[in-house]
Amino acid sequence: MDIGIAIEHIDTLRMSLSKTDLFDEIWDTAKALVDEHEIPQPLEKRRISCRYDTGNAKVWDKSDYKEKLYEPVISLFIAELDRRFSKESSSVLIAMSALVPTSKDFLSIQVFSPFANHNGLNEELLKCYEH
Repeated sequence: MDIGIAIEHIDTLRMSLSKTDLFDEIWDTAKALVDEHEIPQPLEKRRISCRYDTGNAKVWDKSDYKEKLYEPVISLFIAELDRRFSKESSSVLIAMSALVPTSKDFLSIQVFSPFANHNGLNEELLKCYEH
């Protein structure tokens, strides 16, 4: 896969995970599947993990799952995407795609230029190698 396309997919994923109504979509889909396949619902209250237990055991409802499970996991996931694929590292990855022979941007000065300028490379000299 082209690095530029991969970065676009990551940006799309980041935006999708940031949607405020995504949890509701997931919840409604899961509920519809449970109803469609007649999966029995727990009748008794279940204790939550002792790791999260505050002494007040109860059955989690939709808001509990969203607040205590979904939001922390999504926040960690987005933070990890941001850490691994920051704007700076993404621009370097895209620029490096100009050095990959199978890339559609191979030897493209336009793609490689930001990296070259950042590292003090002579852009005029690089133009000699452009396709």
